[in-house]
Formats: sequence, C-alpha cells, structure tokens
Amino acid sequence: MKYLILLNRFDIDKEKLKEKIGNFYEDNGLVVLDPKNLDAKEIDKAYMIVEDWKKLDYQSLNFDSLKCLNYAKGNTFFVKTKFIDKIKISSKSIIKRINSVMKKENLSFNENGDIEIYVQFKRTNEIFYRIMTRNNINKEVIVDYSKFIAVIEKPGSIIEISDFLRLSWIFKIDLYIISENNGIHGLVKKAMLMTKGIPFSNFKPKIVSKIPSDYTKIGFSIKGKENEKQLKIIFNKEKIALVFGDEKFGLSQKIRDECDFLIKLTPESQKPLRASHAFSYVLGIYTNSKI
Repeated sequence: MKYLILLNRFDIDKEKLKEKIGNFYEDNGLVVLDPKNLDAKEIDKAYMIVEDWKKLDYQSLNFDSLKCLNYAKGNTFFVKTKFIDKIKISSKSIIKRINSVMKKENLSFNENGDIEIYVQFKRTNEIFYRIMTRNNINKEVIVDYSKFIAVIEKPGSIIEISDFLRLSWIFKIDLYIISENNGIHGLVKKAMLMTKGIPFSNFKPKIVSKIPSDYTKIGFSIKGKENEKQLKIIFNKEKIALVFGDEKFGLSQKIRDECDFLIKLTPESQKPLRASHAFSYVLGIYTNSKI
C-alpha cells in the first residue's frame, strides 16, 4: 500500500530521510511505496492512498470514499480537499457529496473527527482525483471554557493587559477589567494595539466597577487559605469568575471580601506568580481535569 507523506518544516536531508522511511518519489508530497517508519519525526501526516490518480467519476468517488473505511476507523469523520490545478469544482460540493455517503454508514461529520478523508484533484486533458485517508491520531483537545469569565482588578501595565487579552481570546473567555480610573481606557487601547492577531471587532474586554454578581467568584492570592486541590471541586460550579489582582498589589480587600473562595497557587510563599501566569496555571489545571 502506498502512502502520501507530508513533512514537518525541518531542514531535511532527503537521502537520510530515505534511510528512515524507505524509497519515495515526489507527487504533491512524498509517495512512499514500502514505508519503513511512519512515526519518523520528519513526518507531519501520513495518508494511506486508497485510490491513486484516476479519472473523475462521481459514482467512483462515492465508492472510493467508502473504501476509506476499510483503512481508518471511528465514528466521526471530516473531509479535506486540494485542487492542484484550477478546476471548476468547489470544495464544498465534494465535502457535501462525501458527507451524504458517510451518513448512510452512520458516521457523523465533525471538524475534529476520528477519520480524515483527503481528496486531491488535478487536470491534464481531463480531471483526475486521488483519495486518501488516515486516522486523526493528533485530534485537537476540545475543552469547553464557556462557564468561565476572567477578571483582573486594576491592572497597572500594558503588557499585563495584553497577556490577559491573548489568553482570554485563545480560550474564548470573556475578560472583565475592574477599574474606576479613567486612565484604564487608554491602557486598554494601547494593549489592544500591541496585541496582534486578535479580531477586536468580535472580542472586546469589558471595563466594569465590580464583578458580575451571578458567578461563583474564585480569587487568587498568595494569602489564600485554600489551595489548588479545592479547585477540582469548585470547577463543578456552573458559572465561575476567575479573579486576579494586579502584579504589584494583588487583590484589594474589597474584592477579596467579595470572593467566595480565595486560593493560593503553587508551594511558593514569597514570590507569587504573575497574574497572567496564574491565569494560565488555573486553566491548565481545569484542562487536565477534562482530558
């Protein structure tokens, strides 16, 4: 069985690569005839070629997509396409066609599914396709963080705000900034300008005077009486506010009194984590409890 190999972006000596994975030829990726090692660190993805280049016929494409199930197993699937030449076929139409075939086999579509079906198209005088498959062994970890909001009290630096913006965007968590200082708007604006890659039309921090009332409030302080062991129990609450103080002064007495829990993180008793580091640490604990 032939495999199409896609490589990681390393500096690769192809002669040494042949010693690791076997002889190959190049055809929009490396095609390996008799693979020796499909786990070599140079390999990003290895697709089993179910049908090599053949003239496009939609009934054959339907049949060949079903043949993929002989080589990759699971209950969910997704489809990727690549048009090597310009062809008047839409990726959407191919995905829809394969989707309808798979549904008859009681498989459901999932963008992070168990089975990947990969179809390439090219044109000479006619249109040809090649269909491949693999088990999605590197499935992304999907954890729902929607129960959380992040709250930082009186942040004093642009970098601190930027760190919270980035983390909140990555984990799709609403960010609240507690401050009654009018200057906070300027700091937030500067932080947004320096934090590249975030579409702030869809994601904006909320500047407020207090923590929203309908959340279980978890404050984090080096003076907390409870430790991170309690977090696993608290994480069962439905709506949770993760509350952090600024890096110089921590949480104010007023906010500490509002919190339902006050947690000390890590064994360190003298130098606390930076607020954004503490935020990452807490999200790591939650993620670990879900995977």
